[in-house]
Formats: sequence, C-alpha cells, structure tokens
Amino acid sequence: MPEDGTGTKISDLAEASRHKEKASRVPTIPLTILAPLLVIIALVGVLVPNSIILNEASVSSTGYLSDRYLALLLDDVKVKIQNTVARVYPTVEAMVDLPETISAMTTNFYSLQNESFISKLAVIKKKFGINQVVCMSGRWADGYNNTFAPSSTTINQSMVTIYIDPYGTGKDILTVMDYNGKDFPSNGEDWLYIGKYFNRLIYIARGKSRVYYLSNVTYLPENPNVPIVNSSDTDQSKSANVLMQLGVPGVEVKSRPYFLSVVLSTNARMAYVNKQKFIPADAPLPTYACLAGFRVDSAWNQVLYDARPTNTSVVSMFSRANFSIVASSKMILDETQQSGTNVGGGNVQYQQLADDNVTLALKTSVYRRFATFANVPASGVYSYEDTVVGSDPWIINLSVVNMSTYASDNLLLVAALPRSEIYGVVDAARKRSTGVAIGISVAMAVAVSCVYVAVVIPLLRLAKAMGMLTKLDFQTLENSTILDARSNIWELRKVQMTFATMVKAFAGGIKKNKDMVAKNIATASKTTSASR
Repeated sequence: MPEDGTGTKISDLAEASRHKEKASRVPTIPLTILAPLLVIIALVGVLVPNSIILNEASVSSTGYLSDRYLALLLDDVKVKIQNTVARVYPTVEAMVDLPETISAMTTNFYSLQNESFISKLAVIKKKFGINQVVCMSGRWADGYNNTFAPSSTTINQSMVTIYIDPYGTGKDILTVMDYNGKDFPSNGEDWLYIGKYFNRLIYIARGKSRVYYLSNVTYLPENPNVPIVNSSDTDQSKSANVLMQLGVPGVEVKSRPYFLSVVLSTNARMAYVNKQKFIPADAPLPTYACLAGFRVDSAWNQVLYDARPTNTSVVSMFSRANFSIVASSKMILDETQQSGTNVGGGNVQYQQLADDNVTLALKTSVYRRFATFANVPASGVYSYEDTVVGSDPWIINLSVVNMSTYASDNLLLVAALPRSEIYGVVDAARKRSTGVAIGISVAMAVAVSCVYVAVVIPLLRLAKAMGMLTKLDFQTLENSTILDARSNIWELRKVQMTFATMVKAFAGGIKKNKDMVAKNIATASKTTSASR
C-alpha cells in the first residue's frame, strides 16, 4: 500500500481522517424519503385547504337551497291545507245564522227530522262539497248543573248530522239524536214503534238516534215518520261544543269560529270548522253550534303525499294534544278504506287507517325535541337533524299552521327526508375529491421517489468510488463499472465524467510520482555507492 514518505500508509490516514468527523445532532434522512415527504406535505398543504373550502361552500350552498326549498314546500302545503279549511268558514257562518236553524235548535228537541232547516243544510253540504254538516245543542237536565259530570243522564241534547251514504246509494243520510236526560226506558211506555226494516220490527226509545234517507229532490227525509234504522246510542256529552254550552269549568268558551280534528268511532279522520251561536248575542254561554267537516284521511293525506320532496321523505301534520297524528303522506287510503262497511244496526265502520312506522318515528323525534307544543317556535320554519328510521340522520323542517284565530287550534306541519337525499351528491363528491387528492399525492410521491432514486444511486456509487479512492484502491476502481457509469441526468453525468477524469488524472499523477520517487531513490543509491 502506498505510503506518504514517513512510513504511514495513505489509506490509514484517510481512515483516521474519516473518524475525526463530528456527529450531527439532526438525524440524517435519505433523500429518497425526504423528497417524497416534502412533496406530500406540499400537496396536502395545497389540496386539503382547497378541498375543505370547496366542500364547505358546496355544503353551505346545498344546505341553503334545501332549507329554502323545504321552507317553500311547507309554505305551499300550509296554504293548501289552510285553503281547504278557509272555504268552510263562511259556510258554517251561514249555517249557524239561518233563521230556520235558530228556530229549530232553540225550540225543538225532538223530531228534528221534520224541520225545514234540514233541506237547507243538505243543499249547503252538496253545493260546497262538504263531507258532513252538524248542528247540536246541549243543556243541563233538571236538577243538574256544571258541578256534575256531563253524561247522557245529566244533560239534554239534540243533534242532527247529514253525511253521504257510505254504501254507494248516492243519497245523503240524516241522523237525528234526541236526548231527554233519562236512562234507557225499562218498560215499553217510552218506546216508539217505527215500522219494519228488512222484515224486522224496529222500536226506538226517545233519546236514541234515528236514521233517514234524504231525497235528492227535496233534500228532506223520504219518510220522516219511519226511519230506515235505529242506530245504537251515541253519547255526545264529551263534545267540545257541548262542554262550552254547558259552561263546564276549565273549558274555554270560543265565540269565534274555531277548528277541530278528531278520529271518529267509525275510524274516519275528520276536520271540523265550528261556530257557536249565542242567544242573546251577549249571553255568557252559547245556545247551540253548527259545524262542517271533511275527511282528512282522504283529502289532506293526498295533499301531503303530492308534496313529498322524494319517495323516501314524509310530510305529516300533528295536533297540539301530545303531537297526535292528524295526517301523513305515508297514510294513503285505498278505496276499501274510504268506503264504509255496515256492521249491523246501521252503524258505519271504516277500515282502520294505521299509523305507519315512519310517521310514528317522526312523531317520536318531534316529541323528543320539544316535549310540548308550546315549545315549538310559533312562527317561521325550524330545522334540525335527527335519526328517524335507520342509522342515517334525517333533515327535519317544521312550521306551525294557523287553522283559526285561536292558537289552541294550531297544527304542526313537518317535512322530513334522509340527509343523503340532499347531501348524498356532495358527500360522494367529497369522497371522490379526497380519493383523487390521495391518489395524486401518492402518484407524485412515487414519481418523485423514482426521480430521486435515479439521482441518489449514482451519488451513492460516487461515494463508494470516493471511498475506494481514499484507499488508493485503483485496481478495484478499474475493474468495476463505476467510472464508466453515466446518469441520464445532465448534472450528474457531468459530475460522473469529471470524477472519472479526476480519478484517472489522480492515478496517473500518483503513478508518475511513484516513478519519480523510484528514479530518485535509484539515483541516490548510485551516488551513495560511488562515494564509497
């Protein structure tokens, strides 16, 4: 191994010099790792903020548009629902103020089928397309007052009801109920024979309801003296109108027309506009009331169904009483449910309109959110998200519908649909954007890694060659391909070419130096020998 003239090998000097290098406090990082990492950081720094900004903008704009759409939808439905009721108010006002109605409802508590106001009520019902018209009056029987509980025993009540025959005859049916404040008679003296019905003898007691067909010409009972059937006793002592007329403590007496929705014992869901008549006008309690009703389950349900934003959405209406279901787009009647079934004795029974699971779940969500109707915002549209069915969140918008001038008559209109129906496209786009960003980052990292591998490998080879050079291991250098390797990168190729030239020049210089040293030694030896 060559020496530096002092007896020390040059390779040993190089080795010793390498060991004197100070250790760095910062760990070294391979360029093949550092470069892709920097590229990823740069891409994340650019793509992530842009993605977040674009996503927030799309979510915000989508949310705004969806809120506006649902708000307009609720407003449109509210107008349609209110219009179905608004047209009934003038009708009820006319019914209750008819002179014939005043005369009959204040003087006659029996045989109301003979009163002339029957034909007028029937004409009003048919002309304005109302499903049912009713007039009723309730008074305390002798010996009773508002300290007693209202019942068929404690009150006198009379009522007439006109509705379309559910059996398809095309005629209207009149039901008259006379209550005399007595229990059913225990002997025959208070029973009235009214003829035959399907070869069956029919007897009725005064105070029980009587059913008549109305003529399509005169709109009066076809046979006022012989009812077509005697239906079972019906107790109207819990009617809101009757309770007002009786002055029952705690019951608000409404002097203006008001709205009421009920589910009848026949399973029909009805909505009524009611108007009390005060005689005289300044009387503290009303004398009688008239009301006009329509089938909610065959009218409002269809309105709500047509207003659905999507097939999976639901639009429902709830009352103040524990958010009871009034109507829903999920509760659509078929022809069987809209037609009554004779269950005997002239009683009409409709197929039960079951509350569907989605509407029931929506009711639970609203109840969980507000607990009572009083907590619902009285104006505007309120929006929130909740899980209705399944695990995905739903967007729920609701608004109070004013059905009359009384806040107690208000209903709650609710529209709900899965969040994915609105934000699904945005969420999918965000996922695609995230995937593309990750793909670009990975692809760029791989590409940069490949570039830097192409840079680093030649550099590592040069470092290895330099190590050989420090040991003056020219034989190994010459036998390897290091000096002949050329990179496709121009700068590296220049370094490789310069290094190869330098090694060759260095080797030539050492060889020349060795020859000169050898020559000097030989000359010195000859001189020494000659001097001897």
